[in-house]
Amino acid sequence: MPTHRRRLTEVSGSELAELTSRSYRWLHARLARLEPVRVDGRTRWYSAPEALRRIYVDEEHLDLSQERAHLAKVQRELAALKLAVARGELVQADRVARGWARVGLRVRDAFLRVPARLAPVLAMQAQARCYEALDREIREVLNLLAEQGYKLRAAGGEDDLEGDAA
Repeated sequence: MPTHRRRLTEVSGSELAELTSRSYRWLHARLARLEPVRVDGRTRWYSAPEALRRIYVDEEHLDLSQERAHLAKVQRELAALKLAVARGELVQADRVARGWARVGLRVRDAFLRVPARLAPVLAMQAQARCYEALDREIREVLNLLAEQGYKLRAAGGEDDLEGDAA
């Protein structure tokens, strides 16, 4: 058991690597601009408080003017987003998703009604006439959906679609 106590005012790079569980290469990069307080052969000794500050405190975040500039930029971006929402230029993603889900359901429902409408007509028709009738009905459904002009209401607080599919 040692009888003397080591002073902790100076630490070497290898001691810092052991204490911090960081690689020597990473530590060397962080301490590159820090002058050692002394050098013994290949061992560089650093001021412990200054070395630990360089390791654990990111210096660029301590610049008050940079922090103020960053805060001002974020506040400008937030104000621009709020203004865009107020103008109706932006819509919440969940509202858009719900609206498109409704569009999809209406398209599906319109197509599911096609067989019921055509069954009586096609029962006694030839194959070519069946194709023409199906093609005509599908195009009619698609045109009807296109003419309805499904749009999400960006303003007014409602997240419903304009128009109804037949």
